[in-house]
Amino acid sequence: ADEDAARFAAFLQSAAGGSIPRSQIVLLTNRAATQAAIFEAVRIFRNATAQDRIIFYFSGHGLRAAFVPYDGQKGNPASLLTH
Repeated sequence: ADEDAARFAAFLQSAAGGSIPRSQIVLLTNRAATQAAIFEAVRIFRNATAQDRIIFYFSGHGLRAAFVPYDGQKGNPASLLTH
């Protein structure tokens, strides 16, 4: 999953992917992809305007209506990222 995310971030930075500046991409992999870090990372969306495109890419484990961050705990729904 970490390689998938890194490849997707590299694609976004390429001409074919839109030449998105690195400063507008937050890449969290493995131990860095904690619930708190993900919540902090999505704060970048607050700077978006109606003309911007927002992409939230998640490659990892999930449950019905939830993503499981690195520090997600089995049997603890509060540790998940629900949607």
